[in-house]
Amino acid sequence: MRLSNFKNQICHLSLIIVYSLLFINCDGTTGNTSTFTLQGSSTSADASESAPVNFSVSPSSLFMKIYSLAVSTDEFCSDPITVFTNEEPVEEDLTQNPTLGSGDIPDGTYPCIIIEISDTFTYTPDATDGACEEGVEASKGVCNEGPLLLFDGTDGECTTGEDRVTIYLSTANTIVTPEDYDEAGCDDDTDCNGFVPPTAEIPTRGGALGAPLIISGDQSSTFVVDINNGLESVTDEEDNDLCSIEDIRFSFE
Repeated sequence: MRLSNFKNQICHLSLIIVYSLLFINCDGTTGNTSTFTLQGSSTSADASESAPVNFSVSPSSLFMKIYSLAVSTDEFCSDPITVFTNEEPVEEDLTQNPTLGSGDIPDGTYPCIIIEISDTFTYTPDATDGACEEGVEASKGVCNEGPLLLFDGTDGECTTGEDRVTIYLSTANTIVTPEDYDEAGCDDDTDCNGFVPPTAEIPTRGGALGAPLIISGDQSSTFVVDINNGLESVTDEEDNDLCSIEDIRFSFE
C-alpha cells in the first residue's frame, strides 16, 4: 500500500494509495497465532515511478517514530487487535532498516491496518535546492489542524507541534489514484480525513488498502516510507523558506 498527497495539512487530504504490495515469508505457526515483525526502510522497490508528483530532492536520512500497530477484521476498523505498542519510541533512521516492532497476531483476514506514528518527520536533503540544503537536517509536522481519532479510540486534534497520529488503511476506501482523489472532491467539501477511519456513510476517510492482510504462519514485512524526490523548497504563510515534505508514500513490502 502506498500513500501520498500529504501536502501541507494532511487532515484535510486523502491518503492516496498508489499500489498495494505485501510480500510475506511463512515459516510456520504456533497454534492459531503468528509472529509479525515490522522493519523500516526509506527506499521503495517501486521507487517513485508511480508517484503523482516528483520534486528534485530526496533524503539521505529519514527519521520517524512508530508507536503502535493494530489490525481489524472489520473494514471500518472496529475492535482493533494491537500487535505491538511502544510508549517511548526513539526516532529511527529508516535508511538503516531498523526493526520497528514485533508481536503476536491471530491468523485471519484483516481488511483494516492501523498504524500510530509521530506526525513529525526529520530528514536530510541529498542535494541543494532553495531552502533544501545538502547535508542540513530539516523537519516537518504534517498534521497542523483538524480532528483525528487516536489509537486508543479517543478524539484528538492536530496542533502546530509534534502529535501522535493514527493512519487507518482499509479496503472500504477506494481512493487509489490521484484521479480518484480528484473525482471524489477531496480538495472541496468531501471528507477525506486520513486520520479517522472510514464509515459506510463516509468511505473516503482513512486510506485505501488494495487487499486485506491475510495472516497464516509466521510473517515478516518491511515498512517503507518513501519520500524519494519528495522534498521541495517552499515559502510558508509567514514568508519563511522551508525545506518541506510535499510527497510521502507508505507501503509494506
